Amino acid sequence: MIIFMLSGCIEEYDAELPDNETKLLVVEGRIHPGQCVFRLRRSESLTPYENEFVMPYVIDAELSIVGSDDSYFQLKHWGEGIYIYNNLMLDPDVKYSLHIKDGNDTYESDPQYPLATEEIKCMIGRQNTSENNIDVLITTEAPSDAGNEKYYRWEVYETWEVHPEITTTIYYDFEKRKPISKLDLYPKRGWKDSVRHEIIVGSSSRYDRQQIQNLRIYDIDRANERIYYGYSADVIQRAISKGEYEYELARRQAGYEMGGLFSPLPSSLPSNIRCTSSNKHVIGYVGCSLFATAGRLFLAPNDFSICRIKKAKTISHKGLSEYETYELACDMQDYGWGLCGWNVKMPESTITSEWARVEDLDVRWQGAYIDIPYFWPTGDYKSFYQSIPYYENFHNPYYDDFDYYNYDYEDYNYE
Repeated sequence: MIIFMLSGCIEEYDAELPDNETKLLVVEGRIHPGQCVFRLRRSESLTPYENEFVMPYVIDAELSIVGSDDSYFQLKHWGEGIYIYNNLMLDPDVKYSLHIKDGNDTYESDPQYPLATEEIKCMIGRQNTSENNIDVLITTEAPSDAGNEKYYRWEVYETWEVHPEITTTIYYDFEKRKPISKLDLYPKRGWKDSVRHEIIVGSSSRYDRQQIQNLRIYDIDRANERIYYGYSADVIQRAISKGEYEYELARRQAGYEMGGLFSPLPSSLPSNIRCTSSNKHVIGYVGCSLFATAGRLFLAPNDFSICRIKKAKTISHKGLSEYETYELACDMQDYGWGLCGWNVKMPESTITSEWARVEDLDVRWQGAYIDIPYFWPTGDYKSFYQSIPYYENFHNPYYDDFDYYNYDYEDYNYE
């Protein structure tokens, strides 16, 4: 009965959206000094026609920024719907708007004065209990005008340090058909970069004198590798209008917090862009900022309770001859495994070899780079592994009191 009930619910749903609700122009970007970037694309249909291929990017539009003082800035197309104007200069006493010509349709955003942005006063990481994630809190400088509510959007660019899961000083030489010892065989540390893609906005309405204080803008899972050895975030703060704030809130709700069949249609989002040639809807909100401010956050792992999840595993092959080990080494290399342990049993001269995934030996295979970032603090953070008793013994294949080859790592609690 359950099978019949479930199979009976599987039917094709036709949204039957009107023409002005499909393939809408989507505008991403904002007007600001320096390199001003906009991306144009089209919304996709819920039920595309079979074999229909629609290029999502708008590559043949004309974009310009127009000021109330008759200033005019023509953007150039750089590919994949990206339009750029370099070295844009804005006057705080001039209203600016974005103008778009897309085929026979023209679009304009509401003219607005560029908004100045307060500085970031401080950022901290806070963990309420040892089991909680690490919250990143931000405090802004007090605004000069404490009578009006302030709205902000934050962009976060992350950098964190990574170490290899398993360390070794040997590798298999295929010409000599034996392991070779080499110090500093693999990098001891590396770094990764990432951009947080969630929509991060905030309002000063609940704060005294409109100064945001210790607002949580995002969190880091205590079991995430970002916090194992050292973490840094470059946070860009930009003042936005109330309309843009409401647009971002609605977009976050529709795209991240609901995301279901009955979520609001994208065309119902608030927008300050209108089509001046027809009644077509448009998705997007063009903000205008005079400048942005930035701050850098550093978090050290020893300041928090971290739950490190051990992911590395090794494979052991015992009692093989030299030729059998050579054939094994060829196969292991093809499948992305590297030598990390070697032992010859006498007098039989049988070989026991230990293999680990290359990404667990060399952080560069994880996508990390090994050139220390210019902003990274001098000196190493204390290794998280120093708090694990006998950790070195767990990775020493010659340690007599520990059955390294048959140990099930999934049963060991590395917290």
